[in-house]
Amino acid sequence: MPSVFHEAIVELFRQRPMLAAQLLGNTLSVPLPSFTQARIESAAFADLTPPEYRADLVVVLGDQSPVLGVVVEVQLGVDAKKRLSWPHYATSLRARLGCPTCVLVYAPNERVARWAGATVPGGPGWTFAPIVIGPDLVPVIDVVNSGMPHPELAVLSVVAHGNRLPARRAALVATAAVRATEKLRDELRMLYYDLILGALSDAARKEFEAMDLKNYAYKSAFGRNFVA
Repeated sequence: MPSVFHEAIVELFRQRPMLAAQLLGNTLSVPLPSFTQARIESAAFADLTPPEYRADLVVVLGDQSPVLGVVVEVQLGVDAKKRLSWPHYATSLRARLGCPTCVLVYAPNERVARWAGATVPGGPGWTFAPIVIGPDLVPVIDVVNSGMPHPELAVLSVVAHGNRLPARRAALVATAAVRATEKLRDELRMLYYDLILGALSDAARKEFEAMDLKNYAYKSAFGRNFVA
């Protein structure tokens, strides 16, 4: 069963489908076809016979018609069976949409990122390679304007670096993310706050609380589970 932490990261992409395109194009320098919108597609992939496979999220880039299907997978650990499902996701989505597809894997630590990035042998004549983004590739965002249009990327920056940077710098990244989420609806903002706090080291959390949220109480399901 997916963890609350896993689901909270998936929610970043669900709330902002364009985040997948931003990571592919801006962060990983993957050439993208021309598109005007990003939308969520069903993440279920059914064979002619059971079982049904289900990805974490599917984002479709396009305008009047799809031009690229992106299967988004949040991978917290090494799982050989899961890795073998990624080629199925890509080919099934291509058959459904009739356009190119890829699998974008987010891994919160470098060990899992290196494992996920290995080529999957498909058989004679073909192989499959997911596109992987680990914490080293996520930009460090420690300064934002209050009107920053991409709060999910700022939150992902904390998830990637909150436990890796020196405490003071990590606290600045967390504070930037909090400011980037100020205009979101309360329920989503509270979930992001708790995800930010849960991603920080103990030392960074103390710095952060002193800066911004000294009296903050965990309010979302993620936050309560994190404390437990």
